[in-house]
Amino acid sequence: MRKLYIPKDESELAIIKSILDSAELPYYVKNEFFGSLYMGVAMGSFNSKPIYVHEELYEEAKALLSELVNEDEFEPPEKEEEPTPLENLISYVYDFFTKKS
Repeated sequence: MRKLYIPKDESELAIIKSILDSAELPYYVKNEFFGSLYMGVAMGSFNSKPIYVHEELYEEAKALLSELVNEDEFEPPEKEEEPTPLENLISYVYDFFTKKS
């Protein structure tokens, strides 16, 4: 899956979902229901709702939304992210307790 776009608000999300639905393009909205609990400015993974599509459908989805979204607003390809220190710590603790001696 590749991140396509992060809508600015619920209205824009609804419009984008309807465009993708009408084209029968599968997509995934991260935090689709959770983020609605916290109104206001979209703040990273807290309440933003990024839209993901399959890698092979990315260009088609981008073309469908090109009249609504400027080219520079689409999400760039994601770089391989390093795990955060907290993720590393959780991984270490999990490994410690699950290793069999």
